[in-house]
Amino acid sequence: MPRPYRYAPARPGRPLIRRSALLRRLNKRWDRQITVIVAGAGFGKSALLAQALDENALAPRGVDCWLGCGPGDDDARRLAAGLADSLGADLPHLHQPGDLDPDALGALLAGDLWRWSPRQVCLVLDDVHEIGRDSSGAAVLAGLVNNLPSNGHVVLSGRTDPPLPLARLEAQGWVERLGECDMAFGDDELSSFATLRGMPRDRLTDLGGWPALAELRTAGARDAVDDFLAEEVMAALTRADRRVVATVAALGGADQTLVDTVLGGRIPLAALMARLPLVSCDDHGWFAIHPVWSEALSRHLDEAERQQVQRQAGLALATRDIRQAAELLVAAGAHDDLRAVLRTGCRAHVLSAFSGVTRLYASLPDSVRSAPEGQLVAGVAASTTDVDRAVDLLSTAARRFAEDGERVGLLTALEHLAMYAHWREDVELFGTLWDYAQQVDGLPEARGVIALGNALIADTLGDARGVLSALDSLDVDDVAPYWRATVTWLRATSELALGFAEAARRNAELAVSQASPALRGALAMLQVNALEACGDFDRAREVLQRMLDELDRSGNDHTRGVGYAIAAARAAFAGAVDEADRLILLAHQCGGKSPLPSLVATMRLSEAGIAVARGDEGAAAALLARAVDGHKVSEGRQFFNHLRRLPLLYVLVPDTRDEFEALDVGPCYRPALRLAQALVALRERGDLGPAAGLRGQDWAVAPAFLPTVWTVELATGAAAGGQSGAETRVADAGPAARTTLLALTDRSGAPKALRTWARTLLDSVPPEPGAPLALSVLGPTTLQRAGRTVDHPHWRRERVRALLLLLLARGGGTREELAGALWPDLDTSSALRNLRVTLSYLLAVLEPDRREGAPSFFVRTDGATLRLTTHGWLAVDARQLEDCFDRAGEAERAGEPSAALDLYRRGIGLYRGAYLTDAGYEEWALPHRDRLSARFVAAAVRAGELTLAAGDPDEALRLAARALESEPWSEPAHRLMVASHLARGDRAAARRAMNTCLAQLADLGVPPTEDTEVVLRAIA
Repeated sequence: MPRPYRYAPARPGRPLIRRSALLRRLNKRWDRQITVIVAGAGFGKSALLAQALDENALAPRGVDCWLGCGPGDDDARRLAAGLADSLGADLPHLHQPGDLDPDALGALLAGDLWRWSPRQVCLVLDDVHEIGRDSSGAAVLAGLVNNLPSNGHVVLSGRTDPPLPLARLEAQGWVERLGECDMAFGDDELSSFATLRGMPRDRLTDLGGWPALAELRTAGARDAVDDFLAEEVMAALTRADRRVVATVAALGGADQTLVDTVLGGRIPLAALMARLPLVSCDDHGWFAIHPVWSEALSRHLDEAERQQVQRQAGLALATRDIRQAAELLVAAGAHDDLRAVLRTGCRAHVLSAFSGVTRLYASLPDSVRSAPEGQLVAGVAASTTDVDRAVDLLSTAARRFAEDGERVGLLTALEHLAMYAHWREDVELFGTLWDYAQQVDGLPEARGVIALGNALIADTLGDARGVLSALDSLDVDDVAPYWRATVTWLRATSELALGFAEAARRNAELAVSQASPALRGALAMLQVNALEACGDFDRAREVLQRMLDELDRSGNDHTRGVGYAIAAARAAFAGAVDEADRLILLAHQCGGKSPLPSLVATMRLSEAGIAVARGDEGAAAALLARAVDGHKVSEGRQFFNHLRRLPLLYVLVPDTRDEFEALDVGPCYRPALRLAQALVALRERGDLGPAAGLRGQDWAVAPAFLPTVWTVELATGAAAGGQSGAETRVADAGPAARTTLLALTDRSGAPKALRTWARTLLDSVPPEPGAPLALSVLGPTTLQRAGRTVDHPHWRRERVRALLLLLLARGGGTREELAGALWPDLDTSSALRNLRVTLSYLLAVLEPDRREGAPSFFVRTDGATLRLTTHGWLAVDARQLEDCFDRAGEAERAGEPSAALDLYRRGIGLYRGAYLTDAGYEEWALPHRDRLSARFVAAAVRAGELTLAAGDPDEALRLAARALESEPWSEPAHRLMVASHLARGDRAAARRAMNTCLAQLADLGVPPTEDTEVVLRAIA
């Protein structure tokens, strides 16, 4: 849900007149794309916006997001960051180095509005006059406005016209304007206002309807506003109260805690503010005085006193809002204090919930920017896009802090540098940091940082026991909660390096649960590795996909690259070479021209796995030799990666064998070592014994450590050596095993038994079909081979088609289960006999060239179980549809609504009718049909919502109708139809559609949802 940025609209401390006519005009923001409010200070623009937003909150027609513009929003990056924060959007472009295209940033923000469809989203920008007309910030606004989707709306409120061209949109009727003549009190409003304030109407006649002056006039007896301020407001207060009011004005607002801190004692702030006109208070107790008179009030403090309270407030806010603290200290000219605040306020755990470091740096005066504190802020700001530049800036800051003997600033710089040294595996930088650490050792807050730094150093050196020793010496109270996920992750990665997979899995899951969203994807990489080492491959696949989604949302380029490389290795080991190639290309793109060492090493090992899967072991050996060139496999942090790829290195780089055998590799890597030793014995000595001696636990983790082609080779050797059941491991690899088996039959020097078993197993592995098949099960069932409709006599048999549909829907089952589902009225023996005959007919249809007795390619027999397999040779429209919908959901989560819409449309185009139509009302078919129908309806509605936001209500209406054809009781589909009629301007049709929806809901005995209520209010 979008969230307000900087502050929510203030709620006035005194009752305001409800300006119904203006509110009605402002509420046209839901019917117009742009609403412009232009009026001078004190015309009640913010109060009007607050009333409109509060009114919408009571009966929402959409989602309002508020952004208060301020000095510095001329800058494109700063303004775009504020807009993104207001919308709850993630704009990775903001974190990229170099110049930004402001118009493109605005278009990206408009795209974020699109993803909220069908919900209407209004972005309210107050004080938009702070953005210069020819500035890059104005270009961001132009890009946003020019690319608004139909569910997006913008309110631009300020003292001057907005800094962007609106003539074209005004000519098209998409702009509503409110000016000073609209904002001024009319006669009726002035009378109502006078009554509300309990004063004669004639006291307000000379103010021209200016709301702020009318509010001021109600509190005093004199005509002049200045006289009123000086004599009727401030003179009515005690000297102490005047100082409080002037202080709040000088600070730009304050709460009870801040006033007590700055002025001392317990001051009844709320009661005092309630006595003043034009004072607002938000939900958090923050009081602000209207700008029309706050500057005049602040002058009741002399310049020195004003700077003093600003300085004290800046220091008090340092741990609450570092940017506001910096602004106050700049206003006070307290640059030394500002530097002190930056030294403590830029600690990593303090900044963890603060995303505006770039904006903070932009607000600093030149004298502070050039100081070590300024370089500290610049380094932290650069870290999201350019780690090398960040390290340079932070290293310079650390050196200068050390030279000046400034230990707190040095500790802050060291904390950040230790993280980046770990990322870069920069042992030399760690050495420099260790020298600095001696200077901060006496600081109480340094204990936890130093202990954590020791753990990071040990991790970088590949010393897992050293990591655990450092963590054991760490008192949890010495580190901020921000670091606890990192501490848990370090413990888990060391446990996995020592071979304790189950302990690593538990701590990896804990670390992910403790992590912030920005860290969650990166820490999930370890969770994937731990799950695989435990042999839990189904769970590992789920976490791997979630890891990639998290990294796409919040990871930086480095962590995304590592994530893609890990996924590429998994795809290669499973034999999906094309997918592995795609993922490794993405990893290279993320790494750019200068990838960090950990990414280079991960990509190199993944590329070696891809080469093995492709059959090019020479290329794989060369890549692996480079990975360990010039050092031992157990040196450095890459030792942890080397353990996970132990068999690759052991088999293809013989120089590593003695090293691995001399190591105590730990429990979860011992099976990997045995697998590698067995493969070498088989290849180099023709010794079948080690392969035949492999245990169940070795085979259980083989997918984590061996490419599928090596598993087939080992399993063949194990079968030749007499291991019972080894041949089933070959069969499980499917047709991909044939290439390996063929190579084994001709391998010179291989034991005769191995070659014989390879030929035998070739007979049990089905050959690939001569042509691909395409099965359509959405609507009437059809089957095509090489693009031509299959018209085999057996295909005309109803039970043959039913058996294929049953295998497709369930994936497989025991013979008794399948026979019972197809022939529920027959006894078991008769049903099984029918199943045998029907299965032979089906295989004749699917594989007409299969010789008698040969294994089936498509229907795998495993004891009493039958399974339908495709291996890419059987395309099923229902599966393609679900894949489109799955990928559309991923695209939406990644913030790419246009890509999602294309995928939804592609999937919807496949839906020719209900799933498993030819199965009729068979009991086994109904739950599968209902599930897919529900997915189709949800996808059609979502596609319609996105289409509506793209400005095509006619297509949205057609999609709503398609959804209702499948599910007439779908409330979201009815709601989409109503919204589409409204977008077409047909209110009568919208009312009829809504009446139908409400009648159906009444029949079901359920009330309409909030989203339906929103659309209903739009009709009203």
